[in-house]
Amino acid sequence: MLIINGSSFTPDPARPLEIKGTLYEIRLPSGEIFYSDTQGRRMFVGTLYDNAPDGLTDVTEQHSRQDRLSQLKALPAERTINFAAQGEKVGRITVFTDTTCPYCQKLHQEIDQLTAADAAPTCLHVSF
Repeated sequence: MLIINGSSFTPDPARPLEIKGTLYEIRLPSGEIFYSDTQGRRMFVGTLYDNAPDGLTDVTEQHSRQDRLSQLKALPAERTINFAAQGEKVGRITVFTDTTCPYCQKLHQEIDQLTAADAAPTCLHVSF
């Protein structure tokens, strides 16, 4: 029996895999993620979950989120445009925009509404 998020399942018979040692998360410059054994002989592509007693945790997404936050923190302030909240700052919205994108242009037309809601958007412009 297998328990996932508190629900019991009876899966088909499990097959043992010969993976010994530590499992490594490998991130390629292209952004692709895969997992490998110590020797690089056994690999799989997909999402790694931690099946903890309190439910599933997407380990792959947790690591991706940490990587994105590190990249955002490394951006120099001169590469961003900041719109201050009109009242007390209650949050921050980080937006990547393309100045040629009609949806991004619409967002910029609504910046006043966002700052009036006391959110402080930081826009990072990207030109393609």
